Amino acid sequence: MPFLLQPTLKGELLELRPLRPEDFDALYAVASDPLIWEQHPEHDRWKEEVFREFFRVALESGGAFLVVDARDGRVIGSSRFHGYDEEKSEVEIGWTFLARSHWGGRYNREMKDLLLRHAFRFVKSVVFLVGSQNLRSQRAMEKIGGVREGTRARAGGGESVVFRISAPTPAPVTRPEDLLPGELFEDCRYHPCLCIESGSPGDSDAVYGISLVDGTPCGCSIVHCALRKLTVAEAVQWKRHGPPDAEVDKPWWDAGGPQGPPA
Repeated sequence: MPFLLQPTLKGELLELRPLRPEDFDALYAVASDPLIWEQHPEHDRWKEEVFREFFRVALESGGAFLVVDARDGRVIGSSRFHGYDEEKSEVEIGWTFLARSHWGGRYNREMKDLLLRHAFRFVKSVVFLVGSQNLRSQRAMEKIGGVREGTRARAGGGESVVFRISAPTPAPVTRPEDLLPGELFEDCRYHPCLCIESGSPGDSDAVYGISLVDGTPCGCSIVHCALRKLTVAEAVQWKRHGPPDAEVDKPWWDAGGPQGPPA
């Protein structure tokens, strides 16, 4: 499944939607504050001619967002997905800025949380590149769980500090509320399945779904089947190569049918 670069993401404090050409004036009204960029490598981005180039590249990237205050619809910033690598199962989040009125943690945390939750439907890790002198943004990355991985040279000169956040390991399903209808799970046949019902009134231990391998219905016991939730990326990987712990090096439809548990 290809990475969806520009969804609309809604939280309690913020809404992120795809950036459009007509957003320039409202976004530049935020970006024209020099203090936003004082620690940024591109510290003159508050200038209109510099920001116009930033905005043009953002539109062309196909992964840029306008960030809006959910309470009053006011434009307060921008962010971007970039560099999706299917083979490495990673994507970058960057080019992020917020109005100083929305600094302080809550808004940045929710924005990153919305972006990360979306990204982890498709990839196993997300990288962030932060200017080596931008100590404020480095501290913000550490607060949301970013792990330093060294530095990378910037195209325009200088270095960026690399932070990575990895997708949480899917927890085993031990209670009906751990798995909701519409979520993905691995059944006792090692098939990725779409959950239809979990914890029915007549049987609180039962989970029902549809196999994404062959379309057959599946019914499993939470207690006895060792179920676990799957991300979209894991389900796609299964579809191509079989279950992660099976010795399969080609898609199941070329290997004589769906693969059962490894011997």
